[in-house]
Amino acid sequence: MGARKWAVPALAATMLLLGAACTADPGMGGGTGSTTTTTAPPQDVDNDGYNELSDCNDNDADVNPGADDPAGDDLDANCDGIDGVQSTAVFVNSSTGADTSTCGTVAEPCASVGQGSVRALAESKTAVYVAGGTYPKFSVQPGVEV
Repeated sequence: MGARKWAVPALAATMLLLGAACTADPGMGGGTGSTTTTTAPPQDVDNDGYNELSDCNDNDADVNPGADDPAGDDLDANCDGIDGVQSTAVFVNSSTGADTSTCGTVAEPCASVGQGSVRALAESKTAVYVAGGTYPKFSVQPGVEV
């Protein structure tokens, strides 16, 4: 019976040591430590001065937010979402537009070329971009390209 008296405390001490040895180290991913993630900086694959976050075609140096974008070549060279320069134009669509005093954006085009021309002059814009459709006769205003 004397051997049994010291075996219980020895067993408890051994379990404590084993428990301490199995405690997760936060730096080893088993605890509540933090993780650091590194991200590569944005790349400029075509070396045009614009990285992949702002360049709509980072494989073509002629296409970037600073490029000239003449209308009519079916290419959005300046990455503004249209062929041509969106900020210098009024938009017309006979199907979805409405001739209002605020029409002319891509989202809210004018319905007629005449109203589009009036809006272009009022906003000092140089172009009226017209969607395919049927339109009544109109006159081209000086300084406005249709």
